[in-house]
Amino acid sequence: MKQLDPKAIWLFCFKYLLFSLIITAFLLFWILPLIFTLLAPIGMLLFKAWIQEAKEIMLIFAILIPIIGFLIFVFAAFWLSYFWAKLSYKNYKYQIATEGVKIEKGVIWKHYITIPFERIQNVDIYRGILTRLLGLSELHIQTAGYSAGYGMHGGWATEGSLPGLSANEAEALREELVTKVAGKKQGL
Repeated sequence: MKQLDPKAIWLFCFKYLLFSLIITAFLLFWILPLIFTLLAPIGMLLFKAWIQEAKEIMLIFAILIPIIGFLIFVFAAFWLSYFWAKLSYKNYKYQIATEGVKIEKGVIWKHYITIPFERIQNVDIYRGILTRLLGLSELHIQTAGYSAGYGMHGGWATEGSLPGLSANEAEALREELVTKVAGKKQGL
């Protein structure tokens, strides 16, 4: 089975990093203020005397702790995203077999997909901003009877998606699929 272009690691990494930043923003703006609101009266009672004596130290900590915490978070989020992207890349494979397109993906939960040529309706190439910056393309295989919402890899979700192909590989793969599907009863 073939693997995606090695630059797909960066495509996955940036998408996972963006996802983690969205989750973090949700936590920072919705969950943490709720927790601080509930715990503030208890904290004020316990540390009232200490706060009055150490206002200067509190001011320094009030500035430094969020900055250091943010830098640690960004560093950890980047490396965790990169690590998960490498695992995703290693486990994302595809093959054009005699019966159809085979796709294997997933790190924890493995997905084994076989799309028969008879069910393929359309083969699209998607190039978003990030994929164009990396010189990559995404191949979307649309089939009869499959409907889904917006996908993680951009565009509407399709039954078969190959993110992180080189532009030339995506064009060649699309032409090969169109040729194989053209001889079938259904499809393109």
